[in-house]
Amino acid sequence: MFTSNTASNFIIHNNLFYDNSGYTQIQGFMNASNILIDHNLFYGGAYQAFGSDRFLLITNNIFVHRNPSGTNTSTFNNNITYLTPSDFPWTVNGNTGVGNFGATNPQMADEAAVEANNTSPLLNFTISSGPGDNGGSDTKDIGLLYDASGSLNWTNSRASRMPFIYSMNITTPTVAPGGNVSVTVESRRNN
Repeated sequence: MFTSNTASNFIIHNNLFYDNSGYTQIQGFMNASNILIDHNLFYGGAYQAFGSDRFLLITNNIFVHRNPSGTNTSTFNNNITYLTPSDFPWTVNGNTGVGNFGATNPQMADEAAVEANNTSPLLNFTISSGPGDNGGSDTKDIGLLYDASGSLNWTNSRASRMPFIYSMNITTPTVAPGGNVSVTVESRRNN
């Protein structure tokens, strides 16, 4: 949860916001300026994603079971809402917006697991098809891990680029006290 009464020049970008306990994820931006909430996924329970926030720019996000209507006089562009208590937040509380998809299945690879509020860190949040596929204001996918060719894609973000031990073979079956052990280690890295 992030709270601030007066704030400016924030970018909240490429985050997963999950909560099934009733907490509001982003709140307290009462006098906001230049606050961009971009390419995030909000899911879990039917609770508020935002508190009484005002003047936010909310772009390229996906909301599944999270109510995005807690904002006032904010701009929603190229967002997807699905199974939320308010699937058209850009039409209430003085909010505006264009390019949004209300009450629309975002069609993520692991959509069923997201709808079931599964919190596994191994879920695949990439868009498999539908309006979110290259539907962002930047012509990239809406939601998380949207850049198919850059560093913010599912393959690069899910798997560390640090080397890891791929195989290890101990070639000495028995070792006398004070003797040497022969070990062959192969390491690899993702991407």
